[in-house]
Amino acid sequence: MRVPFRKLRNLAKTTEALVVSAWLTRQGHPPSRRLVLPEQLTASLALPEPAAAIDEGAWRAAETIEALEGLTFGEAIAPPSTIECFDISHFCGLQTVGASSAFDRGVLAPDRYGWYSLSDGPPDDPAAIARSVTQRLEETDPPDLFVLDGGIAQLNAATRAVAAAGASTRCISLAKREELIYGAGPTPLALPRHSPTLTLLRRLRDEAHAAALLAHRRARGRAGETTFASVLDEAPLDPDAKRSLRAAFTSAADLREAPIDALRDIIGDDAAAVQSWLAAPAATQQAENFDDLAALVVGKGGAVDAVAADGRRRASSAVVDAAAEAQARRWWQPRRALRLETADPIHLARLLEAASEGTGLDDALLSWTRPSHTEERPVVAASTPLPANQMMKRAGPAFEPTPGTFQMRSPYEPRGDQPTAIAHLVKGLGRGTPRVVLAGATGTGKTFVLAHAIEALSKPTLVLAPNKVLAAQLWSELHSLFPDNCVKFFCSHFDFYRPESYSRATDNYVEKRSATNSRIDALRHDATRSLLERRDTIVVATVSCIYGLGMPAEYVESAVPLQEGQPWASPAALADTIASLRYAPGSSDRGSYSLAENDGAVTLSVGLVVDDLRLDVRLVSDDTWTIESLALVGEDTSSTVDAYVLYPASHHAATPEEIERACDDIEIELVQELERHLAAGRWREAERLRRRVADDVAMLRAEGWCAGAENYARHLSGRAEHEAPATLIDYFPDDDWLLVVDEAHVAVPQLRGMHAGDRARKSSLVENGFRLKSALDNRPLTASEFWARVPQAVLATATPSEDVLDMCDRSPENVASLVVRPTGVVDPSVTVVNASKAGGLEDHLLAAVSNAEGRALVTCLTKRSAEALADFLTSHGIPAAWLHADLDSQKRLKVLDALRRGDLKAVVGCNLLREGLDLPQVSLVAIVGAEKRGYLRSATSLIQTIGRAARHVNGEVLLYTDDGFVSDSMREAIEETNRRRSIQLRYNEDNGVTPRGAAAAGGDANDALAELLGPSRGGPGGGGAMRELPVFEDPTDEALHVALREWRKATAAANRKRPFRVFPERTLQDLVAKKPTTTSELKEVWGLGPARLARHGDEVLAVVREYVVSR
Repeated sequence: MRVPFRKLRNLAKTTEALVVSAWLTRQGHPPSRRLVLPEQLTASLALPEPAAAIDEGAWRAAETIEALEGLTFGEAIAPPSTIECFDISHFCGLQTVGASSAFDRGVLAPDRYGWYSLSDGPPDDPAAIARSVTQRLEETDPPDLFVLDGGIAQLNAATRAVAAAGASTRCISLAKREELIYGAGPTPLALPRHSPTLTLLRRLRDEAHAAALLAHRRARGRAGETTFASVLDEAPLDPDAKRSLRAAFTSAADLREAPIDALRDIIGDDAAAVQSWLAAPAATQQAENFDDLAALVVGKGGAVDAVAADGRRRASSAVVDAAAEAQARRWWQPRRALRLETADPIHLARLLEAASEGTGLDDALLSWTRPSHTEERPVVAASTPLPANQMMKRAGPAFEPTPGTFQMRSPYEPRGDQPTAIAHLVKGLGRGTPRVVLAGATGTGKTFVLAHAIEALSKPTLVLAPNKVLAAQLWSELHSLFPDNCVKFFCSHFDFYRPESYSRATDNYVEKRSATNSRIDALRHDATRSLLERRDTIVVATVSCIYGLGMPAEYVESAVPLQEGQPWASPAALADTIASLRYAPGSSDRGSYSLAENDGAVTLSVGLVVDDLRLDVRLVSDDTWTIESLALVGEDTSSTVDAYVLYPASHHAATPEEIERACDDIEIELVQELERHLAAGRWREAERLRRRVADDVAMLRAEGWCAGAENYARHLSGRAEHEAPATLIDYFPDDDWLLVVDEAHVAVPQLRGMHAGDRARKSSLVENGFRLKSALDNRPLTASEFWARVPQAVLATATPSEDVLDMCDRSPENVASLVVRPTGVVDPSVTVVNASKAGGLEDHLLAAVSNAEGRALVTCLTKRSAEALADFLTSHGIPAAWLHADLDSQKRLKVLDALRRGDLKAVVGCNLLREGLDLPQVSLVAIVGAEKRGYLRSATSLIQTIGRAARHVNGEVLLYTDDGFVSDSMREAIEETNRRRSIQLRYNEDNGVTPRGAAAAGGDANDALAELLGPSRGGPGGGGAMRELPVFEDPTDEALHVALREWRKATAAANRKRPFRVFPERTLQDLVAKKPTTTSELKEVWGLGPARLARHGDEVLAVVREYVVSR
């Protein structure tokens, strides 16, 4: 017989209360007055599910005890047994209410919640806190601790009220945005985000806030009924006068500040009465009766649940019971599998006995106590994943130092300036220096030096690059240097992304459009999994790592450990558990699962989101269903495993219970935002927002997801307003990891600018009723938030900017230099060319490229000039291609690979030919318009571009100017290049070094880069990913397809459309397959209706006929 889910939840709560109460009694607190029957709990241990629920309660008790111990803040005092939290709320300065939540011996105590009517005073939060505390101290015995929602002002007000009442209750306050705790010491205290103490304080604050919200709902009527409450509703005026005032004033604050003459002009002789009423609202407003609120909160077990219930329609008791059972089921579902595995009836019986008798409790609790970061723990080998139960029980990523985990493999030894730079970095970082700079000229082996530093320091490392191409190149290099360690890749998983935006000037709303690359999404999952399981992990990432990713603790806690012999109620129960991890039913493709029955056994196949593998779980039934075997199956391989941890298919893991809570919070915020819009007279914006949010909430409740769900990330993750989102950085250990920023002169400003751009776009959406204000919290980290999370960083660049040098305090001890190359290659010679005297730019450049020993790079100032110059070179017999931002990452790689192989002699581009590109075949760099002013021709940009020829023995750079003028930026770049060149020549002469060219990157490395950045294959779990271009066996078919795409591109440009708006890809492929030559045949092609036939039919037939005839 199935045990009701509500009973299981109650068993967990009762266990938690019993254990915490017994522990507090041992700390010197009086015995609990709440009745707990441990013998009933002990009797329940005979059944697996109740035993598992009791085990969940034991874990919760251990966490609560840790939280209460943290509230001593290191002082020799007993942990608090009773805690009350206060919050103040008012509506437009009126109807001020104080509310308090209560916590007693490990559980919320709804019967002790309090409400305090403060409507006869000004809307002053500290004063309201003091009055609430004073009223509370007049009622019953005070608690051990008061928690105030606010900062130092609220704390001081409450402390004075407690002293005036002659009480000894300790007070602390919790500030919302920074989550700083005041009163815990001489300075504000910032606890780690995963701290149980902070979690407990947040829970109490949420309860107090919800209690205050309930009071306002009573004062203003239920949200959603008729119209919104107004400060004028109770005013002594007739309806016409109220309407006149609402039309004249946009807010209650403006109304209160209005002079008497302005009021008299609007409502005549009633002005004096209204002004008096506004000045003394208590005389005209009745105090709220809070008895019904107390009954509601007690009945629902807390204010947060009461707010959710209060916002819904009344239902029959049967419906209410069914809803409560469903809620308990959603709570139990993600915990069930783990607790069935970890529950030990013998240990549980010992714990319950110790809690009942009051002896031996500390020893009995050891099985449920999380080890602290300073305790000794077994060292896990670098190549061995953490055991499933250990991974599941920790609150977040935490590692013990394991020296020597990184093992670098290279046939080369450090040479030139490299040994000195390595020693400088290791010494500085080893003594705890937070920021160091590696100033290395192009080709000096910065990556090689950084790899040695990573090996010596042996810390999890994040390598940040300014774009995908450079990130992929770094990944390839580090992967070859650390073949036995985890080198992972993390970048934006969108092939195409057009953000949501609105322009008020043109009243133009642009809906978000995106296409997800499932391959890169798999790499992102692989990176986070490695950070959670292994210490020897290097993650190479782009700036996308500062965007929200989902809490690592929730990601880990949602994971399901599977192992041979593990019991399950039924295959359907296992399938439900996997579905709760966001895997889609129906197939075994990536991110999906399917069930198949064979010979009495059931095989559940799960398409893993991390590897290109399928996990087959075979279940057999004797008396109960158990896992007989686990197998990882690839295209050509299959291997069995004893255990496997299945992570969620999405980093944004949320249980149904959390989604329901988020929906309630969204609806609460919607009420507040609608009031704000209506008060300002924005009726259209209010209605637009109401409809959109209502649709989104309905979809969230029905499907667990909705379009634009990321805009509700704050509510889904349970964050406070303005709190920073969880990002990839939160998957690293708190204070024991290393950041390496490559091309720091570009990446550091990039990090600084991301938040401002994101907020500017979303602010317009919020103000115009397209999004709730909480959408602003779906954002990247600010620069200050990012750097506050970074314990140590190496900023690598060939051209350190002022920002970069300031970050290391401009101390020579914090800057390591690399000038001499291990290959002996010196910086290229630089020549200024006066194009007008050289016979014209095109002719001189044509001759220079033709005579170049190696390949050539040419940089222009505009995309159009780059394309025109590439066409010019091609027309004169030089294989050339253009490269700029209009090419996606994969096509850029193909162009550069063609240059490396020699299929191209020259590549012409704009800004993409600067930082970090490893092109040792390039002997000539030509910079067109070198004297022009601007970012692309700054000294830093010129030095970086000159460096593209610094890997070739005979490197040469031509700076083309219109009239021979040498700008300050040119002069600075030339002087710096000549300075380095002289140092390198002197070193070679003193040490007998003969320059030799750098080794070219192999084809395997280039293939790996293309594989990393290639478009998604699509399929379930791919998020609507783009498809790869089709492969045609017949060259004529391929040529026709290319011709059709070129025609589509030109037609789209002429009509100012995107290409897919002209013809989708499927239509092009059907045209290639059917090759229509008549209008009637053309009508049979997929996607060609009358409108497209009339607009483009003749042109398409002309393209197809040309290739059919040639065939």
